[in-house]
Amino acid sequence: MKKTVLFENGSTTGYHPLDSIRDHVRRSSESETPMHEVKRWGDFMDLPNAREQSTLEHAFSFSVFAGIAIHMLRDNDLEFDEYMLLQTCVHHDRGEGLLGRDVSFGSKRDEHDAAEYRAFKETHKDLSRNIQNKLERIFLLQFATKDSFEAFPRHGQVILRWLKRRHYLEATLFSALECFDYLMWPFTQWIENNEVRPLIRVLRDQTPRLDSFVTKVPKLNVLWSYELKHWCEQLLHAYRHLPYDHREECK
Repeated sequence: MKKTVLFENGSTTGYHPLDSIRDHVRRSSESETPMHEVKRWGDFMDLPNAREQSTLEHAFSFSVFAGIAIHMLRDNDLEFDEYMLLQTCVHHDRGEGLLGRDVSFGSKRDEHDAAEYRAFKETHKDLSRNIQNKLERIFLLQFATKDSFEAFPRHGQVILRWLKRRHYLEATLFSALECFDYLMWPFTQWIENNEVRPLIRVLRDQTPRLDSFVTKVPKLNVLWSYELKHWCEQLLHAYRHLPYDHREECK
């Protein structure tokens, strides 16, 4: 029997039953393989027994932590949009997976964030404009506390200004949760491998930021408590002799 010649979408009529799921399958794949291949904490992979962490692993563990933290904040009588905040935590690093790279905290620039937004926007362009707008708001929330949005495309700037007016608290909470989550991998390395150098470097970067977030939103002290802050400051003092970059020890 002669084989039927199909159109590009796999149909002899211009439509195939799988068309309704094709883009969902693509997005599912884009959310798995690329994010699994992008590795974080590259500055520390030369340390003995350093455990690799993929962007996919981070996205999942961060979402689990954020879900619990959101309950803690609500139990501390803080009112905010829980759904928006949690969805931002779920989606926040998808741009890195789509672009195939992770940019470390100290090297991140507005241009990197804008490129991730473009990649995120591109992968949802088959959806309705209404759904696209909702997803873009969720993704862009992580950048809404910036002083300037000039690096972003015009449409993104419009959304960011709206978010800054209407959801500044949620944007601040996201940044605080992300900042707190930066401590998780270094703490794991210290507990499992007795390796303190990543933790000292991250605490030097993040302790002032966490202090600032608690000043802005005092109820964040349910996470960054006075006791934890004091303990971290004592640890930093004990290891104050360590260089910021452990690789400088060999110079």
